[in-house]
Amino acid sequence: MSILNSGALSGGARLFSKENLDETVVAVKTSQGRVYSIQVVNTQGAVTFIQIFDAATGSVTLGTTTPDMQMTLAATSGYINVPLPPQGVQFDTAISIAASTAASGGSGSDDGVDVYIQYA
Repeated sequence: MSILNSGALSGGARLFSKENLDETVVAVKTSQGRVYSIQVVNTQGAVTFIQIFDAATGSVTLGTTTPDMQMTLAATSGYINVPLPPQGVQFDTAISIAASTAASGGSGSDDGVDVYIQYA
């Protein structure tokens, strides 16, 4: 697991970056928070599903736990900016994320999926 860059941005927002996101559920934030923007890069040759959960990582079983948000990325789709409302999306418990090559989350993603999330 490799975090590319993580730190404070202006206005109190923070940046979460994860290179080669896969089926391992990763904590973006371990308490309640708000997601303001999501950018993803998919260079792998498979359709990928980015799944975001309003739950702590230990409470998520990929393939069983229903994601609160899911984005579908075409194979080798490159950089995508995911549209979110200007006020962001509220997560009441925690913000956790994973990637899979199946909508159900049962099959892990390979290298080539990078994610960048601005949150507070």
